[in-house]
Amino acid sequence: MLDLFITNVHGHYHVPDIIAPLGSSDHNCILWKPNVSNNPRCKQPRAKHRLVTQERKDALGLCMGITDWSTVYNSASVEDKVATFNKTLQTMLDVCVPPSKSKTRDVDKHWITNKIKVAVRKRQSVYRKHGKTEKWKKLRNWVQSLIRKQKKNHYNRCIGMLKKNNPREWWNFVNNELGRTQKSKGNVTVTDVPDDRVADTLNDFFAEAWSDSRTFNLFPLPLPSSSDDLCSIGQVKAVLRRLNTRKSGGPDDIPNWVLSAYCEDLAPVVTHLINFSYNTGNMPSLWKTANVCPIPKTPAPASKKDWRPISLISTLGKVQERLVLNKFLPIMKPWIRDQYAYMPKSSTTVALLKAYQSWLQGLDTKKASMVRVLLADMSKAFDRVDHGILLQLLAVRGTPSKMLAWINSYLSGRAQRVIANNQCSSWRYVTSGVPQGGVLSPYLFLVYMSSRTTRYETTDNNGYADDIGLSRTIPCADVEADNTMQEETAHLDSWAAENNMIMNGDKSFELRMCFAKTPPEPPPLILGGKEEEVPVVTCATYLGFKVHSNLGWDSQITHVTKKGSRRLHFLRLLAKGGMPPEDLLTVYTTLVRPVLEYAHVLYVGCTVSQRNTLEAVQRRALRIINRNSSSPTPSPLPTLQSRREEAARALFTQMRANDHPLHYMITNDRKEETGRTLRNHNHLSMPKCRTERLKRSFLYQATLLHNKSL
Repeated sequence: MLDLFITNVHGHYHVPDIIAPLGSSDHNCILWKPNVSNNPRCKQPRAKHRLVTQERKDALGLCMGITDWSTVYNSASVEDKVATFNKTLQTMLDVCVPPSKSKTRDVDKHWITNKIKVAVRKRQSVYRKHGKTEKWKKLRNWVQSLIRKQKKNHYNRCIGMLKKNNPREWWNFVNNELGRTQKSKGNVTVTDVPDDRVADTLNDFFAEAWSDSRTFNLFPLPLPSSSDDLCSIGQVKAVLRRLNTRKSGGPDDIPNWVLSAYCEDLAPVVTHLINFSYNTGNMPSLWKTANVCPIPKTPAPASKKDWRPISLISTLGKVQERLVLNKFLPIMKPWIRDQYAYMPKSSTTVALLKAYQSWLQGLDTKKASMVRVLLADMSKAFDRVDHGILLQLLAVRGTPSKMLAWINSYLSGRAQRVIANNQCSSWRYVTSGVPQGGVLSPYLFLVYMSSRTTRYETTDNNGYADDIGLSRTIPCADVEADNTMQEETAHLDSWAAENNMIMNGDKSFELRMCFAKTPPEPPPLILGGKEEEVPVVTCATYLGFKVHSNLGWDSQITHVTKKGSRRLHFLRLLAKGGMPPEDLLTVYTTLVRPVLEYAHVLYVGCTVSQRNTLEAVQRRALRIINRNSSSPTPSPLPTLQSRREEAARALFTQMRANDHPLHYMITNDRKEETGRTLRNHNHLSMPKCRTERLKRSFLYQATLLHNKSL
């Protein structure tokens, strides 16, 4: 494309200007300016915001204290109450903290000085006249030295103190230097769609995942005559005070900082709104609307599929959801089985531990066996939840009528709009799914998924939200004729069809784990209503962990070391910017080490070679941290292996609690097994293992570490 411009329209451009290379590049730069008579002025963008000062906050606080909320209390319906409350609060904000528009413009880096600018001009001038001479090289080195010193001085003078005084601003600086900011880098674009139509186009595209929910003829429910308040003023005050003031609000335009700063004044009226809404079984419409912000999935988004919807809903609506959840969670806990998302003491690590232990024990037998694992994928599961089916599940399982009526209102009548390029799309009513960004939504989804069962009791069922893992252990002699795994797949397909879900066979995978000399060939699996077979792979990603069919950890360790090594570039950039070693150490432990330690308790029994591979990344990080230090000190960090062992002991201690989902794995102590008080009677019995493979598993190694610590 550039060749065509140079060849055909070269008359519209000035003679190219060759300048010095940038940074350490070997290639010169070329400036090719257009030959235009007038330079059009770029229109500087304006941002609308409220300038919050202490004086304005004091005025708003005084206004809050003298406001009469009787018009809210005396309104007849919850819609009128919320509309009056919102109008009154917006009026106070507009008077005390009026919105204003300000220009946004690019500025020099904070460490740029006039001395550096003069040095750069001298360097460029010498290059234009004489090229890459010794004089130019001296000036180049001089500029680089000035920049390094000024970066270090700026950090020590302005940034270093923020780490203790204002950690948030310090991390803002770090993320800006690393290019990890979440700020929008341009307009939202879709190929062949004008900018003013992008918002509506994306709103229509996001709505394609919805489906028509079935009607549930139980409503309207007869509500109890007695008033049973959902919450007290003190509870609401505590929730408002803990709000994250950095998060954006929803379409009601009430900033979080207002709700948090003036929780004492607002708690009584907000409590009245929440309790009235709950007792009447009617959630206000304003609290059920959402602004959708498109976030790019790829570095250069072009099509509709390259954008991910992020919903911003009313903060007061989320406050009410939080208070409803406090009552709903104890009711729903007994319904949830084999699910490790969102529930207390559950995580991806717990789900992976259960799966790995099941697979290893299935293969730790005298007779050769095969473990068949299906990692099933569901398409847009959260968006396809059928409201009628969900409400029926809640009703059948004994949800209180008042709560059921409110949840029905919470799910119905929701609307969303997309905001892009300073344009708002038209409102679209949501016909299915659980609200994105809601506090209650994940738990309603778990209730919906709790109706999924297995065909056979011996099938291992592992669920994490919409991620499904099914596995069966089959003797090698029966593998070729065994159809139980296909029956499980058909059972899953049947459940999906009955519950308005779509199984995606193309994105699902099967792992076959077998250590026989000649593994048998089982019949293929068909999933998703298509005649295509589920792909059989030797390595698959499950809950962010690389699972190999040999149940080894080489794939995962290689993956995390590569990812961690790439992040070492963060340390190099910040070290060049003058950051001292102690602050670089903080960046390493926050941004790099967690990558190396994801679900690391699974491979607490890894080999010496695998340990050394992981430790090498930490040693490289410490070399970068101490590179510019005048007196490098020995590593103040514990080894990654010692941290793995400590994490394994901590998780094992949690598992010993009766309410932990993996408590059933814990063995009895020696006194319970023998009935005698032996020398090591408080030690736990070691799990029975036939193979070295199972001895390296978490359960065996954690039991060993626990006994050693006694």
